[in-house]
Amino acid sequence: MSTEIQNNPTNSILNSILSNSSITTIDRIGMIVKKSNKDKLLYKINSELRLIDERINDKKDLVLNLHKIQKTEVVKDENGKKSITKLVDGNNDPIFKTYSNGEFKYRVENRFWKNPIGNEVSFDIKYKGKIISFDGMENKTFNCENDINVLRNEIQNIYNIIRQLDESKNLTFFNQIDNDKS
Repeated sequence: MSTEIQNNPTNSILNSILSNSSITTIDRIGMIVKKSNKDKLLYKINSELRLIDERINDKKDLVLNLHKIQKTEVVKDENGKKSITKLVDGNNDPIFKTYSNGEFKYRVENRFWKNPIGNEVSFDIKYKGKIISFDGMENKTFNCENDINVLRNEIQNIYNIIRQLDESKNLTFFNQIDNDKS
């Protein structure tokens, strides 16, 4: 055990832990591994694929769910002068798209895809709600057959292509993920 920890009386709990076990302490510096932008995007796409798999297992379609907003909260701006109404769901997440059926307000589930229209469903790849841009896709969206298995396969194909990209050669694309660089 280091003498610095032994000589500091405020560390009595730590001293007890270290003196009654084979545990030692080490510096955290250098142990923290930050995910690359590519890893962050792949993780998000994989999360969406897992959610689609759950829908497939539950025999659900691609129609987006409506979530009832449970409370409304009044918030003042930073100057305290003007108050605005912020709609909040059960998780205290701000809601931007809302629908009302009289007394209840609802928000639409935020997924990669939009509600199907006819036999087609449009979708985008998103990270933290922001649509990821692909060269040549300005003002366009991906589109496929309105079938949950087809959508899953198309998103999996995009995942596989992105996984093979060299992040150092595609900085413009992957910098969309890092909020500080966008």
